[in-house]
Amino acid sequence: MSTTIQNLPERPHHLFTDYAKTAVIKILRTFFSIIPEFQYDTNPKKTLIEIADKYTVNLETVEKQQKIIIGRQRCSWMHKSIDQFRGEGFLGDSGGNFADAMQTSLAVQCISKEGLEAEYIADLVCACFTMFRRIIRQLVPRLIDIRVTDIGPEQPLRADVATEVVGVVVLIDIWHQVNWKITPSQEQEFKNIFLSSVTGIQEVKC
Repeated sequence: MSTTIQNLPERPHHLFTDYAKTAVIKILRTFFSIIPEFQYDTNPKKTLIEIADKYTVNLETVEKQQKIIIGRQRCSWMHKSIDQFRGEGFLGDSGGNFADAMQTSLAVQCISKEGLEAEYIADLVCACFTMFRRIIRQLVPRLIDIRVTDIGPEQPLRADVATEVVGVVVLIDIWHQVNWKITPSQEQEFKNIFLSSVTGIQEVKC
């Protein structure tokens, strides 16, 4: 379990918004790989449950595989740095390294043909992030904290014209550290571009 979570890929081109979703998908896939009745397998033909990003899941296959769909909701900067006292937004050092924290809310939709089974899958999701919270915080890079905030009621969902399934939403809040670096050349390049784009803008006096 620890090896899989520690190998969480870094995606610098999506530095901010998709960290939380990627982390939760990885953690749930690892956790459900040891749950016999809903065992996750990287082989689509062998897995008993599909755990994926929102809009990539086909609900028409729920009869063969239960689903866990992860969708991002709000995402906000925490602005937890000493630079707040200097009127700046982020903590930086003389080497151009910056850091702050973000809070992201995720909706984890647990879907099955049966309401009780959807509830059970939602319970397992809650168990993962509640019972093993301390371990997850230790193993996942840059993770500050993760908490289950709400478990919604059963809701009917339309898989297709003839098929209804049941979904139970588990809401999760995740806090993680964000680090980035701006080199002197990058800073100067941005200044040059910015200044060249505003040369025609005149100050408006009231």
